Amino acid sequence: MFGGPLLNERCPSLWANGPDPQHHHSFPNRPMMMNSMAAAGPRKHTQQPITTGTSTFAMKFDGGVIMAADTLGSYGSLARFTALQRIMKVNDQTVLAASGDIADFQFLQEIITQKQIDED
Repeated sequence: MFGGPLLNERCPSLWANGPDPQHHHSFPNRPMMMNSMAAAGPRKHTQQPITTGTSTFAMKFDGGVIMAADTLGSYGSLARFTALQRIMKVNDQTVLAASGDIADFQFLQEIITQKQIDED
């Protein structure tokens, strides 16, 4: 449109004080690369999306408590995992269920399991 870097033409004066999208910029401590993926820097791991579970349910009745949970785990908007266990029997009086971030539940499971091993 404005010629680009091959013709050594610059953007119109509207862009005079801003970045020039038609030319590469060099940044300190980062080599200039032609590939935009390589120029993005090292691979970054995000916190989103996370694997989540949705529904847990508990109800008290005369004979005790009943708990239920679905087994679907979503990864962002994708229904990715179909067999997640989100209820854990701790002992004869305690049961743990979780919805939300599955990693948090798995962390609690590891801690509880290790405490059970240490006590035996």
